[in-house]
Amino acid sequence: MVKRHTYLAIAVILAVFIGGFFLVSGASELDIIEDNICKKCDPPRANGEVPEDSNGMKFPVGYRSWKFITLAKTNLKEFTVTLGNDIAVKAAREMNTRPWPDGTVLVRVVWKPRKMTTWPNGVTAGDFIQLNMMVKDAEKYKDTLGWGFAQWDGMGLNAHATGKNQAEGCVGCHEPLGAKRDYVFNDPAILP
Repeated sequence: MVKRHTYLAIAVILAVFIGGFFLVSGASELDIIEDNICKKCDPPRANGEVPEDSNGMKFPVGYRSWKFITLAKTNLKEFTVTLGNDIAVKAAREMNTRPWPDGTVLVRVVWKPRKMTTWPNGVTAGDFIQLNMMVKDAEKYKDTLGWGFAQWDGMGLNAHATGKNQAEGCVGCHEPLGAKRDYVFNDPAILP
């Protein structure tokens, strides 16, 4: 019962956090342009720089204005929220994710879990760990399960190791999920 209340608390906190985050973000989906770059969005770094490419993929500037897909507390060390571009959100809301359509971009934001001071059993997002991105293009990424994979680490959003080894590492974790799940770990949350 305590676990159920803890997960409910996490969901409520994230919903409020994400909802408030979207309200203060000035970008709309119309601001997103080719290669996931947003012309009008706030830069991800305080100095205005965009992080380096990771695995040949551009940083998804503007992801902060994307919509909620799902959340997870994957283990005692990670607390995640997955956001998606318009294509991903449409597929998720229509439960059309087996397979996800080409053009889908999923961004997984990862934090360390932190106990809440205001609620003894509550857990919320703590220190930021990394941002992972998957881009679906069955033809372009045919050698990596139809998905392009990228990762940026820490608050500096440093591009994770790039090249064939990074893609192989991602494929190694995602491949066991199988084509039936389209190699994606989490199912979209069902919203009322």
